Amino acid sequence: MRIVGRDREIAALPLRPRHVLVVENKESALPVPDRPRAVVIHSLGNFLSALDALSWISGACVWYWGDLDRAGLTLLSRARTVRPEIKSVLMDRRTLQRHHDLTVEDPTSRVDTPDPTLTAAELETLAQLVDGDGYLRLEQERLPWEYVLPHLSGALDDGDDRDH
Repeated sequence: MRIVGRDREIAALPLRPRHVLVVENKESALPVPDRPRAVVIHSLGNFLSALDALSWISGACVWYWGDLDRAGLTLLSRARTVRPEIKSVLMDRRTLQRHHDLTVEDPTSRVDTPDPTLTAAELETLAQLVDGDGYLRLEQERLPWEYVLPHLSGALDDGDDRDH
């Protein structure tokens, strides 16, 4: 990947994060509380190859949080193609079931098939999104913060006893 302009500056930052949280949407990234040695990256969309250019990610616990829909799980799978160590957070069957009342019909007519990097649990969640002849969508911005924050904290606390 060729890095230019501001991307080169970001790649060259002298960071040593313990945790990196990749968030699909800016609206969900902005309220994430500051944490020591944690970096939040948002709004990469399909430009997930940028994760490969950030050498300072190596050694960090890397998490991905996206919309609970076909596109979000496809983006997670693509992120894992670049960074196989990425774990998902809040993209599980329990979150979908608990907040089913916040789902809407997914209006996208075409979403690419996920790369074969999803876990069995993530594939199960993808199957739960089928609703009759269509699909459901649970956008991450719709999740209540009193549910989100403890789950993000739990993920970002995971592995804190390890030396990164």
